[in-house]
Amino acid sequence: MATQNQDPKNVYNRVINFTTTDLSNGNVFSEPHTVTLQNGTYNIPLNNTTIQGNPHGPCIVVPLTTNSSNGSPYLKFHLPQNNESTMYVTFAIRHTGMSDGYYDYIQGIPSSYRTALRTWINDNRATLANQSTTLTKSLKFKVKGIDTNVSSASIDFFVTFSAVFGTSVVATDFAVR
Repeated sequence: MATQNQDPKNVYNRVINFTTTDLSNGNVFSEPHTVTLQNGTYNIPLNNTTIQGNPHGPCIVVPLTTNSSNGSPYLKFHLPQNNESTMYVTFAIRHTGMSDGYYDYIQGIPSSYRTALRTWINDNRATLANQSTTLTKSLKFKVKGIDTNVSSASIDFFVTFSAVFGTSVVATDFAVR
């Protein structure tokens, strides 16, 4: 029997909240949102998969390496559920013992995962060892309000990961724009 995944609110995560604005008056109103992953700037392979089996709703997983065996690193995007407007980004490894096939790190990520994330961000780009260079990699998503449900009112947004390479190889971060 597989182990049930924890709620993404209770694991090491980043949170993305969505709102809808009434353009006629500028007021924000409450409505749930749908999110889809679009073609974007990723290389080492995207091969993203929408997975079911997570008790907290479907997720999109993106591999950070070409390896897909147990223990291989993935980014995991928990799509908004239950009439909500929140998406969670968690850091996971392939684990066949989990109900959705992926184990989410609970408190931080190990150095081996950080190395895989940095390699994925670097994307085989050359960097100079004697100077610091910040590189980024972005995944493009589309969000649409369920109530308005109009494609022309949908918005593209990017989840961007960045890392510093070169003399001060210490920082890896993530942002939404």
